[in-house]
Amino acid sequence: PTMPNKEEVKLLQSMMRDRDEKISTLQEDCRLCEKEISCVRDETDMTIARRKEDKYLHEEKCENLVQDRIKVENEMRALQKEMKESSTLHEYANLLKRAGGSLESTYVLRLQSQLCKSMHSMGMLENQMTIVKKNCNGMVKSMKDEIAKVIDEKCKMEVELMSQLAKIDGEKRESEEEWKRKLEKKRESEEA
Repeated sequence: PTMPNKEEVKLLQSMMRDRDEKISTLQEDCRLCEKEISCVRDETDMTIARRKEDKYLHEEKCENLVQDRIKVENEMRALQKEMKESSTLHEYANLLKRAGGSLESTYVLRLQSQLCKSMHSMGMLENQMTIVKKNCNGMVKSMKDEIAKVIDEKCKMEVELMSQLAKIDGEKRESEEEWKRKLEKKRESEEA
């Protein structure tokens, strides 16, 4: 075997330097891809955590609204019961009136006054209950719309992040395959 001349040695050294530079570049590309994948994963995890927190808060608001509605309905039932009892009281007061002077008129007047007050407060409470019910229904609808919007945004974000991950993963595989091909070519050229 003949000894390689200086030019061949220089050429081989140059080729090896080129190869080493390309390997370093490919390794840096792989490192950057992995870093990018890690960033996207972290971002995805943070987004999922935020969405879970938002979902929890919305569920809590909905639960509070349901509890408020139940409370309002219970109050309405109590008011309706009181109204029935008030109408009975009204009938009793009328009977007392018809009975004539057997009872003191001040007592009857006091009963009538109490009845008027309770009827007035019942009317006011009924109006308030109607307003509260409308507000509760509006808030429930608003919360449902907001939850649907958040879920839609979450789905879009997940699709976008998954496509970014797939793209980065594809680029990483491409870089690795290119790096392997180049290494294989270098080995073949060195063996030849």
